[in-house]
Amino acid sequence: MFGPVAALLLAERTSLNLLQRLCGIATTTARAVAALDGTATRVRVPGVTVAGKTGTAEFARDDNKDGQPDRDEKGNLPTHAWFTSFAPYNDPEIVVTVFVANGGEGSAVAAPVATKILQAYFAKNPPAGAQK
Repeated sequence: MFGPVAALLLAERTSLNLLQRLCGIATTTARAVAALDGTATRVRVPGVTVAGKTGTAEFARDDNKDGQPDRDEKGNLPTHAWFTSFAPYNDPEIVVTVFVANGGEGSAVAAPVATKILQAYFAKNPPAGAQK
């Protein structure tokens, strides 16, 4: 149905700190994940606050070889879906980035994949203070 899905898991403290600084998601996007009106409201891990950012990246292709980028019936270019996140928000130990080639919207396609990865990770590695 969709192109390949790439999921990247990093556990190095330097990578987590770099992601926080470069993306600026440590202060702005955690609110989007937790907020009722954010784009990643379905990213939920019991007992864990997740910070994340959804994205949709347009790309050009010319499948019909007419020299023009292909567009859908509304005139939109095709899109890749992505979602990058880290958790727990206050003391990160995991980064998950999901990219779905030709997948559409990040919040609808990539974020649910990341949610499953995060849920599986924290099911085996409960954060400090979490009840088992």
